[in-house]
Amino acid sequence: MPVKAGVVRAGERTTKQGSPDTFTGTVFQDPVITANSPSRLGGSVVTFTPGARTAWHAHPVGQTLYCLTGVGRICFQGQPPQAINPGDIVNIPPNTMHWHGAAPDRLFAH
Repeated sequence: MPVKAGVVRAGERTTKQGSPDTFTGTVFQDPVITANSPSRLGGSVVTFTPGARTAWHAHPVGQTLYCLTGVGRICFQGQPPQAINPGDIVNIPPNTMHWHGAAPDRLFAH
C-alpha cells in the first residue's frame, strides 16, 4: 500500500501482545515504521515487562536496537548478558544468535 503524507497519531496505532512462540513473559509491540516496497525497513516500539525477553533468534540482515526506557539486557551466544539502558544503541550483525529483553525487576522498551 502506498504511503500517504500525514501524521499518524499515537492512539491510531494498534498495539499487540507478543506471541509466546517468540517471547517469554509479557511483551507489547507497537508498530511505528512499516516497510513499503522496495524498502525492507520496519520498526516497532517493543515493551518488555520485568524479566520478559525474546527467544534465541537471528536476523538474516542483522538488527539494530535503540533503547528507549527502563533497563534491558542483551545476550549474544557464548557471552554473558549485558545491561542496556536508555540511549544505548545495540548493533547485531547478520545471522548472530542473540536474545534481548527486560532486566528481572525493570520494564524495558526499545
